Amino acid sequence: YNEDLPDDEPVGTYGLLVFEDLTASDRQTVYAVMNFLLTGKIGNYVLPKRWKMISTGNREEDGILTPIPKVVKTRMLVLTVNYSVEDFSKYILKKYKNSKNAMLVASYAKMRNNVLVDVTPRVLESIIKLPFKRELIEGQLGDYTDDFLNYVKSSKKLNEIKTAILNNNFKDIVVDNEYQFLTALMLRTIINKAYKEKNKALLTNIYNF
Repeated sequence: YNEDLPDDEPVGTYGLLVFEDLTASDRQTVYAVMNFLLTGKIGNYVLPKRWKMISTGNREEDGILTPIPKVVKTRMLVLTVNYSVEDFSKYILKKYKNSKNAMLVASYAKMRNNVLVDVTPRVLESIIKLPFKRELIEGQLGDYTDDFLNYVKSSKKLNEIKTAILNNNFKDIVVDNEYQFLTALMLRTIINKAYKEKNKALLTNIYNF
């Protein structure tokens, strides 16, 4: 067995032995680990008494290589960790402060809830540090690539419209479709209202929009 496995020296040592992403392993590995988890033994090795074992892995619906047998699940405490779009958005916006890419990814996830299931949060987070170019993100986003790139393009266009309105440069506003026109009209109305009422909080939110 691997010499990195915990031993009982000094006496009384305790801890957690973690098998990460077990369902991404092949069948032989999964069954060997399952037997170890159930018996605390593998070959001539015996896990020290004060040590505990846990394993992690994706749900079957999220895509796995080897499922955990039902007979094994009934002998274990199985915890399913769920995540929400709000939790994901708060996490990446806090981790990547002032990152425009993080803001775009967070807002896209809110618009397309299923992307967190189909692509998974970890993969979606991985594109934040990349330039949003097809050749760099298609491997991660798959079928969502075109939709995401169109969203990024549209968001940048709307930001240009907002900047032009805030600077009263209406001649610089060029809209590509009805949605952008209505958005520009709405922003102009809200901005005029904010200036008229001297609503600094609303203006700040618009600048950060």
